[in-house]
Amino acid sequence: MAVELKYLLRDLAVTVEDEVFDLPLQGAQDVRRYDFVKDIARLELLRAEDAADDGFAIALTNDPNYWQGGDRERVADAAFRLGEGRALEGALQWGRPHRRRHHART
Repeated sequence: MAVELKYLLRDLAVTVEDEVFDLPLQGAQDVRRYDFVKDIARLELLRAEDAADDGFAIALTNDPNYWQGGDRERVADAAFRLGEGRALEGALQWGRPHRRRHHART
């Protein structure tokens, strides 16, 4: 069995039963999503090579940006969005973000 675990943080300061939790904001959700998808690919390779019978990729997060997915398609990391229920398939690539053109005012 092979397991990949990612802990994707959003800032949070809370006390639960006298225990203080002070989590930092990691940011860079686009890169972190890509890293998680890379972990999945690694697990698939291990299974294909019979190096592991099962593979599990687990992401623990308190940041809704990971499970809500997002509805913007013209962003660089659209292929790596991990919205709830999303099935990944095929080769995924970084996209080209859509940029608004700024016109100079005269």
